Amino acid sequence: MKTVLRRLILGCSEGDFRPQSQSREDLLTTIRRVRKTYKLPYWICLLKPGFTNRVVQVGDPVFESWEPGFFRPRDPADGAVQIGPGGALAIANGDCPCVTIYDESEGILQHLHAGYRCLIRKDPNEPNIIEVGIREFPRLRAEDCMDPSR
Repeated sequence: MKTVLRRLILGCSEGDFRPQSQSREDLLTTIRRVRKTYKLPYWICLLKPGFTNRVVQVGDPVFESWEPGFFRPRDPADGAVQIGPGGALAIANGDCPCVTIYDESEGILQHLHAGYRCLIRKDPNEPNIIEVGIREFPRLRAEDCMDPSR
């Protein structure tokens, strides 16, 4: 079976995805509408950016379910790893870039919020979100990420 990686970028025309600017019910209404419009049959994990270097794995007990098929980390997390098919990682990132790492052979997907404060840490000895992401990604080596010819 071939794995399909689908990227969907939503903007203002689809609604407000900023959890901090609306009620929980308003955000759920937007998510339900987008799921129906784009026929998204799988679950969705919406990250909770906080300009951290925290990467969580989908399925860990750090998540709270808002309703069947939609959940978020309880505490801020700027990255998530998903192992296996059947779901989507999402982030309301404003104007910050995101980094996606995908291993098709293993079915592992990682999504990182790469905002300035996630990359440039206040404590220079603290790893940034990319360093943590590489460390947390199973069997990934840093040189695989740095060399596009691989």
